[in-house]
Amino acid sequence: MSLTIFTPTYNRRQNLEPLYRALCAQSCMNFVWLIVDDGSLDDTGTYVEKWSHDTRLSITCIQQKNQGKHIAMRTGIQECKTEWFICVDSDDLLTPDAVERMYDNIVEKKNQEGIGFIYPRYGYNGVRQGGWIPEDIAMIHIMDAKELFNVAETAILLKTKYLKKIDIPQFPGENFLSEEIIYNLMAINGKIWVKKEKIYLAEYRDDGLTKSIFRMWVKNPKGVYLLLLSRYKASESYPWKKKMISRIKCIINYNAFSIAKHKSKFLLESPSILLSIATLAPSIFFYWKRYVKN
Repeated sequence: MSLTIFTPTYNRRQNLEPLYRALCAQSCMNFVWLIVDDGSLDDTGTYVEKWSHDTRLSITCIQQKNQGKHIAMRTGIQECKTEWFICVDSDDLLTPDAVERMYDNIVEKKNQEGIGFIYPRYGYNGVRQGGWIPEDIAMIHIMDAKELFNVAETAILLKTKYLKKIDIPQFPGENFLSEEIIYNLMAINGKIWVKKEKIYLAEYRDDGLTKSIFRMWVKNPKGVYLLLLSRYKASESYPWKKKMISRIKCIINYNAFSIAKHKSKFLLESPSILLSIATLAPSIFFYWKRYVKN
């Protein structure tokens, strides 16, 4: 088998079952479903054990104490034994021909440069979530999707050997680290192929991470500062206008977060003292909107 479908999960047993059914319905069953249970307190382990007897699927489940999704991803990457790796969240689905389409793409680009493929996310209703990368662009760096084309929600199929080169950091007392850091680090290995096939289905849920993101930031400051620094550095290769827009957004995020954490020396420690001073007024507004109002 050459493909691992990786699913990190925490107290999402009810959401896992639709994904299990979707994987059982694949037109191509040549994959491993690797689940990392990040210390769930529900009966996730019991259900996965029951599914492991299903001969249609090759399922591996690893249970660990709760440390956060990024550590679950680190475990999944370390344990992955296939050439290709895609993360499918526990509350998302794949279309019935998703695995078959991914293999078609892999064969199509065999022996060509590239570290993987990027796909859009579609809603359960089949409608694409947001815009997409222009059709005349065949390859991008991973972080370009968000920073250059304003596409935030994607599915990414990657060569495992490059993922294994990344050292995902862990900070004592913190259990959240944005996946974006992982993908920014991946960019040094090369570009990914842009695809528009409908393989990945997702819906926004009120109990998801996106809704509580800024509360999570406050509880995990070291990881957040690393994220913002990686964003700032990632913009270095952009055209001047795009680079400045990206950096201004990054600095406003940095300022607002630093004010929320009462970091008195944040101006001196900023990636750009001049930009931090110039954007102080909007930074105060976003501090109030994100960390005071909510």
